[in-house]
Amino acid sequence: MNQKEQMNIETKSQLAANDRTPDYPHDIFDLSFKRIVSLSHPTIVNFINGLFGTDYPLDSTVTYNWTENVDKDMKHTISDTIITINGTDSYHLEAQMYKDDNSIMLRVFDYGYSHSKRNSEDIFDENGRRCGVRLRFPRQIVIYLNPAGNIPDEYLVNIIFDDEKEIKYYIPTIKFQNESLDQIREKHMIILLPFKLLKVRDRFRKAYDEAVKESSDSDIIVANEKLKSVIDELRNIWESDIIQTIEGSFKRGEISRNDTIHLVDITTRLMNYLYSKYSNVKEVENMLYDQSLDLITDKLTDRIDELESVIAKKEKEIDEKYKILDEKNKELNEKNKELVEKDKELDEKDKALDEKDKALDEKNKELDEKDKALDESRALISALQKELEDLKKA
Repeated sequence: MNQKEQMNIETKSQLAANDRTPDYPHDIFDLSFKRIVSLSHPTIVNFINGLFGTDYPLDSTVTYNWTENVDKDMKHTISDTIITINGTDSYHLEAQMYKDDNSIMLRVFDYGYSHSKRNSEDIFDENGRRCGVRLRFPRQIVIYLNPAGNIPDEYLVNIIFDDEKEIKYYIPTIKFQNESLDQIREKHMIILLPFKLLKVRDRFRKAYDEAVKESSDSDIIVANEKLKSVIDELRNIWESDIIQTIEGSFKRGEISRNDTIHLVDITTRLMNYLYSKYSNVKEVENMLYDQSLDLITDKLTDRIDELESVIAKKEKEIDEKYKILDEKNKELNEKNKELVEKDKELDEKDKALDEKDKALDEKNKELDEKDKALDESRALISALQKELEDLKKA
């Protein structure tokens, strides 16, 4: 059996296996997205801040408004995610796999309208009568997870009333696969990194199909080289763009340990879902089931344990230093207390000295008075003596 026949047999077996994939393949992406936006509240607040340019404190409260729709084929889909921050500000995140027809704009608008109706506020006139209703739409965004071409930066819903009053309602979009790693970090979209695996899916499929369909062995080798190139790119996305970036975010305290483990688990599940169907190609099988990749979650968990151990050690050292500092402060406080007592004693002595100086001043004053009286007496005696001498001469 030649190589092509062997590959065709494997391909037929693989296609049969593909027939056993879930009836609704997008469910895994819906559920993965829901799991991602259900991570720890600080992480989600950070995500909202990055997407919408807000600045909520990371300890803000987060409330979810999940809704499900049933389409014409009776399939339940997690249609939208509306997150409310601090009980007042709502944000609608619409995850989209492919470019939709114009219904995406109306669907997102309808979600916002439905949410505003559920949370409408009554308006009362000056007499206390209910005279109107206030509808507050959530801020909305459409996130395209697959490579998306020809998608505008924002959608426009133009609403025109009978009086020709016109309201322009804009819905921004995010083309996730077009975002660089720096942009992803800047916009706090780290939690969407598992979907980076979609970046090469179409090229992967094309390279795989070429490897199967080429008629000559040399062409198959070329096709396999193309496939190997895509496999290498996928491996780099998996290990570097996703896993290392997630680990770096954990080290910087941007996501929690549980968030990290969940993100790696979601990445692993999506990896298997998207590419295990190609495991009949040896390079793909090696990548999917390579021990170094198969244990990457465990390695990351061990790395997290190691980092937490280092952090705990550093915290212990800091606590010891704080303890020493507290002892030094205690000693300093005692010294300060002694110094205060010494200052108090000195003040008392200064006060006593001031009293003595005051008494001395009084004594000096008395002495001056006596000296003055003595001088006057001496002058009087001198005058009397002179008179006496004058009388004797006479």
